[in-house]
Amino acid sequence: LLVAEHGTGSILKVSTDGDREVLVDELPGIAALRQGSDDDSFYATDVLNGQVLEIDDGDIDIIATGLDRPEGFDVAADGSIVLAEVGKQRIVRIDPNSGEISEVARNLAIGLAPAQGTPPGYIQTGVVVSSAGNIYVTSDLNTAIYKITPQ
Repeated sequence: LLVAEHGTGSILKVSTDGDREVLVDELPGIAALRQGSDDDSFYATDVLNGQVLEIDDGDIDIIATGLDRPEGFDVAADGSIVLAEVGKQRIVRIDPNSGEISEVARNLAIGLAPAQGTPPGYIQTGVVVSSAGNIYVTSDLNTAIYKITPQ
């Protein structure tokens, strides 16, 4: 189990018997985590720095940067990252190899600002990509779930 511990800015690996291993520290803006390109790596969104990261054995590679409050995401069947960029109220697709960003949908009611004193990404916009390629996105501004069917 991977845990983003906002208080310390750490990402922990927690075993079923409660053992904890610090994989990365000094990343206080982590909003979401998902399995990476192989069994030993994982992706993370850094909402404070506007980045998507791939972390492998403590090494951090920046996949994409310049994003406006990236929060929840999923990895599609083709390996692309489908991400809620809440600062621009849109869903984007990111090629993890090139970092190329393409817009999937815009003008969505997402991006509720966190309450003062809470961690960034505290109320996170969730994203799931189905095996059929449909994208489901939670709307924190109008209490809804969007279904996006890419063309």
